[in-house]
Amino acid sequence: MNISMDDSAAVKRSLAAIGRQAPFALSLGLNNLGLEAQQKARGEIHRTFNLRGTGKFFDRGVIFKRGNKRNPTATLSIGADGPFPASGTKRASAILARHEQASQRQSTEVVRAGNKLVPAGFFIPGPGMRSASQGVPRKLYPSAIGATIRFDGKQPGIAAYYASSVKSKGRGKRNVRDEFFVIPRVGIFQRQSGGLGSKVRPIWFFARTIRTPARTRFAETAGDVVDGRFVFHIDAAIARALETAR
Repeated sequence: MNISMDDSAAVKRSLAAIGRQAPFALSLGLNNLGLEAQQKARGEIHRTFNLRGTGKFFDRGVIFKRGNKRNPTATLSIGADGPFPASGTKRASAILARHEQASQRQSTEVVRAGNKLVPAGFFIPGPGMRSASQGVPRKLYPSAIGATIRFDGKQPGIAAYYASSVKSKGRGKRNVRDEFFVIPRVGIFQRQSGGLGSKVRPIWFFARTIRTPARTRFAETAGDVVDGRFVFHIDAAIARALETAR
């Protein structure tokens, strides 16, 4: 999704009085307008989403391309065309674009269990796995736990991860073993055992379909700036051009 700030015929006529400084004034005004729109769009994203320390990453997703004297058109955009992009900037932009318009998303992701593929879909964090300020710890990401799972013959319908770890609580204290297992069509669970017993908690739930609400408000926020601040930035740019004219 792009929002362009173009040089219209009416703007060119208003700039005619300053002669050869007009291209400089036009590009300066449109660029300053675009930078303000970018700042407001980023601010709206910070107010709307709980970014849990990822604000700088998603700021990169609101992309501004400056104009110049030869081509004064400035462009503000989010989203990416084609395959899922590799760069961090375009990846953040693609994620933001998903939330510009409400939609239903489906996933065909699977995990391997023995000689079978178990449908997984989206991984939804379990209760208490993230707080208002922090997301799920990376050590509990599915890829960190272990990508290969196998069926546990003792518990029909349950597949257990090969990966497990022993956490030492210090000299004179009990050791706690972490084990992870998968219940097909349900999710990934963690079992902590040692000392007086064991406890189990859900780490991730599987969801084949999720609804993405419209929350970014990129077009609305940036459009309000373009409509409401256009004249201000062009007038300020003309004044600046006249000050610096030789």
